[in-house]
Amino acid sequence: LGNNSAAVVAWTESLRLRPDQCDLRHVLNIMLAGRPQGCEPVYVEELFDDYAERFDKELVDDLQYKGPQVCRCLLDRLLTGGILGSSARHFTSRTARAIDLGCGTGLSGLA
Repeated sequence: LGNNSAAVVAWTESLRLRPDQCDLRHVLNIMLAGRPQGCEPVYVEELFDDYAERFDKELVDDLQYKGPQVCRCLLDRLLTGGILGSSARHFTSRTARAIDLGCGTGLSGLA
């Protein structure tokens, strides 16, 4: 810890041995230049691809994400007149539509 020059040497050597590893290049760029202005698209793609398998579990179990359930509860109240009162008669299962602009987990569909 605190030995940045040794870390740069180690990361540079790692990148020399594995030039295809965009995460190594990204970390090395941060170490050399400080806060990056951006990163390679392939780095972002690989980062999210690697995280995708555990994303739902961490989102729901670890972070206790309940957005879709809350929206469903509000929609149910809306459709039964609990929020709109008599205006709810304008909403039916055919006229009520919801758009899921989430992150592609399918959690809204499950709710």
